[in-house]
Amino acid sequence: MALLQNAVKASGLARLWRGAAASLTRATGQDLAPFSVGYKTTTGIVGVEVDPQAPETLRKMLKQILREVKVIPENAQYRVSVEVMANERLEVVSKDIPPEQVSVG
Repeated sequence: MALLQNAVKASGLARLWRGAAASLTRATGQDLAPFSVGYKTTTGIVGVEVDPQAPETLRKMLKQILREVKVIPENAQYRVSVEVMANERLEVVSKDIPPEQVSVG
């Protein structure tokens, strides 16, 4: 099992494996938890570590953006665009979605 887990992690197929494992669990009724590879362990970018508190970090950064953009005139298109983008992202990150159900892409 450990060999399979390491191979899946090394090949970058962890997300694909989790989806396949969930489908097989539903289809067969057998728990494939021993084969589970867990959560993201690398960003794939040298020097950039995974943030275990990513939603909270993103929430703080978006709120900071909203505070700092207030120095730009209210009717400036840049400010309007930044506020719309930040508020949309803040709404998404504020939803309580389990990591298993989050899809990227």
